[in-house]
Amino acid sequence: MTIIFYSSLFYLIYFLNKTIGLSYTDYDGKIECSVRIETDNGFETCFNNECSNYKDPWRIVDTYSDNQRCYLHYLKLSFSNYDQLIVFIELQTTNNNSLENFFAPDQDSQRCFLEIEIDHIYPFNSHYFLRQDILNKLGGIQGRIHILQLKIKHWYRSIRSVIQFVENDMIQRQPFQQIIISYPCNILQTRTQLILIKYLKYQEQSTCPTQIKIMSDKDKFNSNYEKIKFQENESIEIHKTENISVNKPNIIFDSFNQSFSETPASTDLRCYPLRLDPGVELISTIIALMEDVAIQSLFILTCVGTLSQCSLNSCQLTKKEYEIVSLSGTFDKESHNIMDSFADPQTGTLVGGRIRSVTVHTPCELMLAELLECIFFREFDSRTGEKELTKKIINFSIKV
Repeated sequence: MTIIFYSSLFYLIYFLNKTIGLSYTDYDGKIECSVRIETDNGFETCFNNECSNYKDPWRIVDTYSDNQRCYLHYLKLSFSNYDQLIVFIELQTTNNNSLENFFAPDQDSQRCFLEIEIDHIYPFNSHYFLRQDILNKLGGIQGRIHILQLKIKHWYRSIRSVIQFVENDMIQRQPFQQIIISYPCNILQTRTQLILIKYLKYQEQSTCPTQIKIMSDKDKFNSNYEKIKFQENESIEIHKTENISVNKPNIIFDSFNQSFSETPASTDLRCYPLRLDPGVELISTIIALMEDVAIQSLFILTCVGTLSQCSLNSCQLTKKEYEIVSLSGTFDKESHNIMDSFADPQTGTLVGGRIRSVTVHTPCELMLAELLECIFFREFDSRTGEKELTKKIINFSIKV
């Protein structure tokens, strides 16, 4: 019975590994075949693990070894940007010459691995590099290529950038058993990795949701929406998969003098958890986040950690370590108002005030929040002689 139990356990682990590839995060690419590729300079020949030396190939023409047809288990390609990869995919799929035709048939016990390096990603508008149609063309319909690894060297930062949304259902429909994405997280200023596995009900959550976000059911706006784009002072554009009419939002200006003339409106929140590494300047990091995700306004929910230096309106803190007792305030597109208090860990002395900059000493846990139906800004108030907080409440209704 013991032998039967361990034999069954072995085959179960083998089946899971073969099916969803949980243990595969890297591949030892060895020389298998000579690959004939078409480039700007004509036809070139390379070994399967060295073809990335020829950047931006047009298409794969043939694979061979000793003048015989050879099937790949590993192939590495390189592209200067995502547009060049799209050109390759479209040219490769013409005349029914899919890339997977050069890989070993699925009856082979060895898994097939495709590695693609992309120098630059320019994610504007809805040009997602994780679209299902692109993955289907790249992986083919036979499922010969089991693992796709995308290594992105540079991710262009711009206020026009959009989050790359990935839905769980799409991962089930695309051909790869596993997709590994390695990319630089701009807001954290470090490289991160995301692994998507087919047949899993819930995918791993991205550690950098300001660039790639795994969509949950709650994020789908009643399970139908694809994108919500806020246009300041204009309207809200909502793209949905069903017929839905959206009324133009009614912008209510709540000036300083009328702050308590009515009951404050309640609104939903979108939170952004961040971990800031030592040496990172907190204020500029938050501003960079707002530019990356096109956030108009947000506020600090909580902040835990220590700082190495801080510039206050009243003084300059330069001691090696201060503990953050409290940190709160608001950010809009043009300004911010942040108040804080810090403690000397040796004497317990408290120092606080309005801050201009804060540099992290030990990893800082920061939670930010965005109001989904309200944005705020600052207008001059004659009573205080300063620009004071003013909000715009965005009311909109949806009829299905």
